[in-house]
Amino acid sequence: MEGNAVFTNWERAFDYISKISEDELISMQYLMKKNAELDLPFLFGQIGRWWGNNPVKKRQEEIDIIAADDKMQFFVNASGKMSF
Repeated sequence: MEGNAVFTNWERAFDYISKISEDELISMQYLMKKNAELDLPFLFGQIGRWWGNNPVKKRQEEIDIIAADDKMQFFVNASGKMSF
């Protein structure tokens, strides 16, 4: 099963709290704050998480947080690893 939870404003984020960990929530709050302060490499319009089937590894995987605009994506592992 594949799915995602993407929202563009903070109020919608609370609809998904039961589906995300405290670390993920804190990380999302931090990224949303930095985004509002224009203190990131790009201004994202969407933030959420992704889970689904990895056809190469033939297993279920998830990405804790994805922040994206039309041209860039920012991937976060809530344990502390970040990559562009």
